[in-house]
Amino acid sequence: MAGHGVMAGSGDESEYYYLTPEARSIDLSDPVIRRQYGIASSELTEWIKKIPALKQVMVLDTCAAGGAAAKLVEKRSLSSDQIRSLERLKDRTGFHVLMGAAADKQSLEASRYGQGLLTYALLQGMKGAALRDDQFVDVQKLFQHAADEVPRLAGSVGGIQRPLIASPLGASFDIGQLTSSDKPLIPLATVKPMILKSAFQDTDELDDTIFLGKLVNSRLREQSMRLRGAQLVYVDTDELPGAWSMNGRYQREGDNIKVKVVMRAGTVKRDFSVQGTANDLPGLAVMILDRAQELLLE
Repeated sequence: MAGHGVMAGSGDESEYYYLTPEARSIDLSDPVIRRQYGIASSELTEWIKKIPALKQVMVLDTCAAGGAAAKLVEKRSLSSDQIRSLERLKDRTGFHVLMGAAADKQSLEASRYGQGLLTYALLQGMKGAALRDDQFVDVQKLFQHAADEVPRLAGSVGGIQRPLIASPLGASFDIGQLTSSDKPLIPLATVKPMILKSAFQDTDELDDTIFLGKLVNSRLREQSMRLRGAQLVYVDTDELPGAWSMNGRYQREGDNIKVKVVMRAGTVKRDFSVQGTANDLPGLAVMILDRAQELLLE
């Protein structure tokens, strides 16, 4: 389950709620709104208890998902015969839960990866990074890969996220088998380059007299916010590990403007030059970004 989750209620009645698509706000302080637009962890647990399968897997890629842990992993009411049967089957059964974030934490959805970080890590694992014998999807191995990988992915976009794993019953088991022809079909998004806030200067004035940096950053922001087709991710800050800086200087000769641009990410450097006119500064900003995108995506 991927979407929005919150902790709501007060005191002993506080619990995790998964928001339905009809919810228009994450504010569930009103009990009526909670019942109408939220699925409580206690309700979710009751649904799961009705499933007769002995092998169960659940993934909650939402904020505050860890708040559901207590209910989801609580012991179920079993007869003595059922307990003995489960003991005999303990190596072949189990209920495993992977939660995107703790009860008071966020589950990040970074535009750089085109999806939630937990979902990205799970797909990455199934493409080969977490397969047993390079073909079997072992649930514990896959979940552990996600738990290890998500903090690294979150750090690359300046965030913090640590998934939680709960395996209260039984040992691990395989939930699938992927052949060499299956793996390329798994839709893992291409990681998009990140560009920091740019800065430009007039070579003679040592200042951005035509506000070219403002135009470039505005255009970058617009492109990055597109729901589809965005190739670059704009980060409105001056420093972030793994992101590209973009700075330049320009020289004016009448109406003509020549711009020299330098991009850096760590020790890697890219540079290029473009030329435009003072009568079409927005067009000049577009030329700069088009060329930057070509270099970063080649």
